[in-house]
Amino acid sequence: MPEEPITNAELARRIEHLAVGLHDDLREIKGVIDRLVPREVYEAQRAAATERVSALETRIVALETRSRWLIASVIIPIVIVVLTWLLTAKGVKP
Repeated sequence: MPEEPITNAELARRIEHLAVGLHDDLREIKGVIDRLVPREVYEAQRAAATERVSALETRIVALETRSRWLIASVIIPIVIVVLTWLLTAKGVKP
């Protein structure tokens, strides 16, 4: 089948259609590029997250130390006093 010659109007229509498609593709590419984060920003966010994790680990260690201190200095003496009182109440001499 021989190809029919393209008229100027058909050629203009095809070029316009191509331009619209190209414009849409460029808009989509720009949207993707706008969503991308620059490497420097990514590294800064990563460093900040690492610092927050480190600070949380330090706080956890401090809280564990405080809880051990609380148990050793407050709770154990109270338990000893209560046990001594209970044993004395039952008539057991220390």
